[in-house]
Amino acid sequence: MTEFFQSPVGIVLMKIIYVLLILAVSGIAIKLFKRMTKNAVAKSKAEGNMRAGTILTIFNSTIKYVIYFIAFAAIMSTFGVNIAPIIASAGVVGVAVAFGAQSLVKDVITGIFIMLEDSYSVGDYVKAGGVSGFVTEVGLRSTKIRDWTNEVHIVPNGNIAVITNYSKENLNCFIDIPLAYAENANIAIGIMQSALDKFNADYAEQAPDAKILGLNSFENNRMLIKVCLTADADAQAGLERACRLYCKNAFDEAGIMMPASYTMISEQRVLD
Repeated sequence: MTEFFQSPVGIVLMKIIYVLLILAVSGIAIKLFKRMTKNAVAKSKAEGNMRAGTILTIFNSTIKYVIYFIAFAAIMSTFGVNIAPIIASAGVVGVAVAFGAQSLVKDVITGIFIMLEDSYSVGDYVKAGGVSGFVTEVGLRSTKIRDWTNEVHIVPNGNIAVITNYSKENLNCFIDIPLAYAENANIAIGIMQSALDKFNADYAEQAPDAKILGLNSFENNRMLIKVCLTADADAQAGLERACRLYCKNAFDEAGIMMPASYTMISEQRVLD
């Protein structure tokens, strides 16, 4: 038996068995990592952590190619092939590809840092790459953002230099409520305060904390009373509209006049 394995046929057979063993171990390792990653990604998505799920997917792909490379190197070594020149050639080709696809490499690298630094996640309202809207997808190469008109913008990650994330903290929203000069500002502010107290109570779940900052400015035919409220980016527009409506209804009930444009006409008579 020993003489058989030392013969040319036996040596080839042993190498084939060794290659099959390498492929089997590699396949089992890849399936194992894939199953572990799939479970971890599902758990992360169920918990609402989209960033972790994306990073785990990237990690799984990286591990898979590392296993492929190790298996390839082991098989080549089995047949006595020196892989050093192959690695050197691959490095030269990689450099050439990198120069030819600089924008793609820039997109991918920027995408990795966006995910690692948690700059934004799916569902956040952001301004990035000159586009404002809700993030619908974060990828290695690009980010998809849906604006208020429901248009989806695909922004290459490499074009994103400055990111404004409106969903990290609640926003301070400022509203100007106009008031006619003929009205008493102190009385109007008192009526507005009662309206805002009711507004805060009705929208307590969203905690708008609307408050009057005071008489802000004078214009041609009106005074402006400034109101500040806090709101999540998703609810900002709706809360602002509701706040204006509460103030308008309160003014109507109290008989407070809001400003109206008017034109003064003077009549000149010529006496005989």
